[in-house]
Amino acid sequence: VTDTTCTIVRCLEPSGIENAVFAKSLLTFGSTLKVSCFNSYDLIGDSELTCGADGNWEETLPKCVLLACGSPTSVPNAVIEGDSFKQGDSITYKCRSGYELVGNSLLTCGDANAWLGSPPICLEVDCGPPPVLPSSTVTADKTTFKSITELKCNSGYFLQGNATFICGADRSWKYDPDLFCAPVDCGQPPTLINSFFSVNITTLGNVAVYSCNKGHFMVGPSSLFCDEDGTWVYEYPTCSPVDCLEPPVVAHASHISSGTVYLSVADYECVEGYTHRYTNRTSLRCGDMGTWMGDLPVCEIIDCGLPPDFQHAFYLLDNNRTDFLSYAIYNCQPGYTTKETNTYFTCNAVGVWEGITFRCEPVKCSETPFILNAEKYQMNETTFGALAEFSCLKGFVKSGSEYIACTETGEWSSNNHACLPIECQEPQELEYGALEYNATTYTSTVVYSCLPGYTIIGDKSSECLDSGKWSTNVPTCSAVNCLTPPVVHHSKVSFTNTTYQQLAVYSCNPGYKLTNSDRLICGENASWLGEIPFCTAVTCKEPEQHQHIQVVFSSLTYQSIASFSCEPGHRLVGESLITCTENGTWSTEPPKCFVLDCSNPISIKNGEVSVSGTTFGSSATYTCDKGFLMEGLAVLLCNANGSWSSSPPTCNIINCREPPKIVNGVGSFNITTYLAVATYQCNKGYQLKGTGKVTCGESGKWDAEEKSTCQQITCPEPPLVANGLRSYLELKQGSSAYYTCNDGYTLSGSFVLHCGSDGAWDRSPPICRERACPPLSDIPNGFVNFNGSRVGSVANFSCSTGFFIEGESNLICLRNQSWSSKVPVCKRVSCAAPPVIANSIIIRDTGRNVSSKVTYSCVKGYQMVNDNDNEITITCGFDGDWFGKIPSCEIVVCYDLPPLIIHTKHITNGDTYKSEVKYTCDPGYTLSGNSIIICDHLGKWSTDNPPYCVPISCGVPPTYDKSSYEGTDLTYGQSVNYTCLPGHDLLGVSMSICQVDGKWSPTSFQCEVRRCNPVIEVPQNGQIVSTSEDGTYIVGSVIEFVCQEEFTLVGSSSLRCSESGEWDSSPPQCLYIIDLCSETLQMDHVLPPPPGKVTGNKIIVQCEEGYLSSGNMSSVCRSDSSWSVP
Repeated sequence: VTDTTCTIVRCLEPSGIENAVFAKSLLTFGSTLKVSCFNSYDLIGDSELTCGADGNWEETLPKCVLLACGSPTSVPNAVIEGDSFKQGDSITYKCRSGYELVGNSLLTCGDANAWLGSPPICLEVDCGPPPVLPSSTVTADKTTFKSITELKCNSGYFLQGNATFICGADRSWKYDPDLFCAPVDCGQPPTLINSFFSVNITTLGNVAVYSCNKGHFMVGPSSLFCDEDGTWVYEYPTCSPVDCLEPPVVAHASHISSGTVYLSVADYECVEGYTHRYTNRTSLRCGDMGTWMGDLPVCEIIDCGLPPDFQHAFYLLDNNRTDFLSYAIYNCQPGYTTKETNTYFTCNAVGVWEGITFRCEPVKCSETPFILNAEKYQMNETTFGALAEFSCLKGFVKSGSEYIACTETGEWSSNNHACLPIECQEPQELEYGALEYNATTYTSTVVYSCLPGYTIIGDKSSECLDSGKWSTNVPTCSAVNCLTPPVVHHSKVSFTNTTYQQLAVYSCNPGYKLTNSDRLICGENASWLGEIPFCTAVTCKEPEQHQHIQVVFSSLTYQSIASFSCEPGHRLVGESLITCTENGTWSTEPPKCFVLDCSNPISIKNGEVSVSGTTFGSSATYTCDKGFLMEGLAVLLCNANGSWSSSPPTCNIINCREPPKIVNGVGSFNITTYLAVATYQCNKGYQLKGTGKVTCGESGKWDAEEKSTCQQITCPEPPLVANGLRSYLELKQGSSAYYTCNDGYTLSGSFVLHCGSDGAWDRSPPICRERACPPLSDIPNGFVNFNGSRVGSVANFSCSTGFFIEGESNLICLRNQSWSSKVPVCKRVSCAAPPVIANSIIIRDTGRNVSSKVTYSCVKGYQMVNDNDNEITITCGFDGDWFGKIPSCEIVVCYDLPPLIIHTKHITNGDTYKSEVKYTCDPGYTLSGNSIIICDHLGKWSTDNPPYCVPISCGVPPTYDKSSYEGTDLTYGQSVNYTCLPGHDLLGVSMSICQVDGKWSPTSFQCEVRRCNPVIEVPQNGQIVSTSEDGTYIVGSVIEFVCQEEFTLVGSSSLRCSESGEWDSSPPQCLYIIDLCSETLQMDHVLPPPPGKVTGNKIIVQCEEGYLSSGNMSSVCRSDSSWSVP
């Protein structure tokens, strides 16, 4: 089966109608074709042809016949002046009042019996949109001559004057000059009890804002609005007096109040044992915000301060408290005791300590102290701190302090007090010798001996006497002598001396080297030991010879010279002459020869260089960048002298000169070098075809992707309009096209189009509209929905959300081109006053209309119940009811316990908003920061400066002569320990404690200087030349000794009383000079005996470092002053 399709029948354009022109159309079944004749021809027949169903034109084809100019074309709403229509005659067209002429007003009958030019047209004058007056709307269906419309005031405004507008012949609307829309005025708002209002303007839409008098709060909205019906709308607010409720509870206090409303007073009184902290804070007053005003009274416990001080006593507090009903227990300081049975003091209700006087007496020691080997005690008393002097038995010497003290325990001190047996000093060490002894007490003996290579001079032994001195002077050990060391040729020898164990060190002269050891040693047999060295001349190795170098030398011995030179084409690096040095090496490394180098060639701007190398014979080749030409040599060579053969070339940019010209246009450019761009622009009435630019290329010519030309601008035929006609003469830029509508239609839009410079008509063509009812628009707070304004059309009105319609919602376009009823209006939906919530305030209120919002927040110190938000908002609904969660406010509670602060106690009057916690410090501590913290509106215990307790400082402890103390913490309860300076003993207690009153206790100390034994043995054959005037020797005292003639002093010439109360050494000895032993030992690898040894002294010989002793190493100083060899 083949599908069948139907296509519309088409007619061909009629032929055979000469001197005629056709208006273009579709030429399909049912369409019409308009026919008109050329100028000077009249149409005979129908001016419109209809396409028939058979594809033929239904009417007989008309003809265009040339007549005499004949009657000119009549123009609607115009008159013709002139009644002669012969060749050369002219006629004039004039439009009637209210119309304006478009086209030529003058036509002339030409030689060809035709009117020259087209007849004009007369169009109705158009007044445009009517003027808009404030607060009104004017809607005009037509705006042409004699059209009539009326002004309508906006909702909330009323008309003053004649509302009619008429379009006049002079293109202006005629209306009552006194016409205006006046706003509705609501007058002064009502006066409400306990309130006042603020309003600037009382006309439509303005607001009157109410405020309550002081001490009252508002219930309901705070604003009234002037509505469009001239009344103040929404619920009127009321002002009620504030109520502070019950006064807050104050810890340890009671209150009496005159009421709980605004300006009521609550007076507070503290209970027994408590008092007002602040005398000006004993009452509260109910404030205008519904809260009790004034600082909350504080009842603090009465404090007695620190208990009284008693001599030699201290006290302990009840949990470090000094307030009401606390107590203090007294005790005596160390070294003191009391007979009192009641040691308690109690703080009473009036802030005074109650108790009896407390007394402390010093403790007592026994009548007779005891120290071993001591006698003769002397003392004035035996109580705490008393001193007793003592002396030692004969043969014993006092050690430590001259006195003993009665201590805090009732015992006599025994530390650093003793009588010790007399001892001789430790025997003096024998240089280059040895000594042997078992003890240094009375009758002990020491034996001296010299090391090998040394002989003893003096006594070989000594005995400790009852005077504490040794019986003889210390001997000496004298070394043997080897005399001058042997001579070695071409060398020099160095030595300190030629005695036993001394070295002679040899060194060769420059240019000679040593054979055998370089040193000899003096032996105990007085001869030099070791193999004698000798010196031989040094030589250097033949110098190393590198590539491209020559060397010349005559010899290789010390101070010989080697000369170096390079082969041609090379340069020498290093010294050309080197010398053989005294150590057999050349003075420097041999030099080297390197080939010459020209270094890298110079780079050039706008070009590059490539090199084959930089040594002699290498080349450098230059090339220019794209768009540049080279000037100079492109290749340079590296010469034998290390330089390039010539200067580098330069690269210059290419120049294309002036660009080509364009017909009917102009070109513009700034430069003409490589990559420069020239652009083209066409003259007026022409448009550019192509890219419109050329570029300077690397060949030196101007290049373009596409050739550019300037072509004349033309517009397409103007479009046809339904139910109307068009006319035009030409299509070039600046020409015009005119439009008119058929009878029964009205032109909407501009009647003329102009061909623009872009080749397009300057606007869209007009529309010929069928006449209908006046157009409708959306109403305030509503909108309209309709499918047209022809007769029978229906318009449906509806309101926006939050508004309801008043009047007919459906309007019908009647045959008389009017709507069936007045346009309806939209009235606003509103809600009643929002609910009143206790302990809350309204922080935002946007009105009573639909979607208006009221936001609640709790007053300070209150919070939303079961809600984490600080604010809750309710909204006016479409049904006029408020919706959303209704809030509830409860007082803020500080659930956490008040912070625990070390060394404090605290009291509180509650845990709700504005409750207080007062902190006080324990005795011995002082408070810093605020003593009170408050429960804030966030439920936190807070203060700007939190309290803390710091211990009371006693300051720097007292200083005592000849003493110092240890301890850096100087606060309550801490202690410092005193110690005497070296050489002194402490009398009394060494520790002092910082008390609760910020004072140190106890404060009695004494440091006594130590003394050395005044019994000093005078050396035999010697005497003491400086003694103490009073016979005592304190720490630092010095005594000096001298010997008689022919005797020498062995030991220290002076003794000093040391810090330990002992002499720093034993007294010296005075020995006969010839008895001194030698200071050398006739032995190898031993140390010399100590000096000052005499005949009979015995020493223990010491080996040199690196050697070990074997057998008996004792040596004795013999009568000939030499030491015996062990």
